[in-house]
Amino acid sequence: MKSKKIRSRIPKNAERLGHRVLREGEHTGHKHVAVSDGVELLRTEDGVLFARVSTRTTVQHEEHNPMLLPAGEHVIKAVREYDHLAEEAREVPD
Repeated sequence: MKSKKIRSRIPKNAERLGHRVLREGEHTGHKHVAVSDGVELLRTEDGVLFARVSTRTTVQHEEHNPMLLPAGEHVIKAVREYDHLAEEAREVPD
């Protein structure tokens, strides 16, 4: 999972989600979860996930070290890798 701090505002039509799960593993079911209550996740109709973080929070996952997500507005993207032999990019499975 990768986050990118953005300068633009979160779209007004983004739907508020009732959880703090940033990404869920397709193969393992493990989750990237924002620990702080000060995190609001929103998703646009085209599936873009945003996080509005009021105070720095920790993102935890069962299989690797926690990471810090600073305060601010972020767009949450999956980490992608490029397969040179197949000549295609794909999301890295969790």
